[in-house]
Amino acid sequence: MYENILDDAEHFNYTDDWRRIFEVVPERLLEETQDNADMRQKPEQHEAHIQEAKRKVNINDVDDIDALRKATTQFHLRAACRYLLIADKVALDSGKVLAVFFDDYGRTVRQSRVPPEFCEELAGAWFDGLLGEVDAFIDAEVGPDYLPGGPCGPPYAT
Repeated sequence: MYENILDDAEHFNYTDDWRRIFEVVPERLLEETQDNADMRQKPEQHEAHIQEAKRKVNINDVDDIDALRKATTQFHLRAACRYLLIADKVALDSGKVLAVFFDDYGRTVRQSRVPPEFCEELAGAWFDGLLGEVDAFIDAEVGPDYLPGGPCGPPYAT
């Protein structure tokens, strides 16, 4: 596992544009190691799971909001392929780091602020495949590209 600590505010003060981190450490967006790549799903399998998850989300079925929320969470779990913990100025002021879950293209799937002591639990849940049971993901703010009308948001083409 790679750890990149960009702790020089003079060079890495990205304010709200955290995606610029990928300019410095593009490997965070790509496969981390060949060993991990062998254990991950093949791209076509990943895409098939994404399409299947999209089909399960019916935004017209307003009678069952809980089922819609669960289906959307499952879709977001499939789409989120990596995460970053960002200690930005807001984190320093609030005491909560920004946990960003992003897709293969660096688009924010979900994000939330978490206390630093929760980061280890979050990392463990990610590693164990239990992210869908963690409030930091379930209750997280949906990224702009995954909101209705966004390129990855509803309505979904079937």
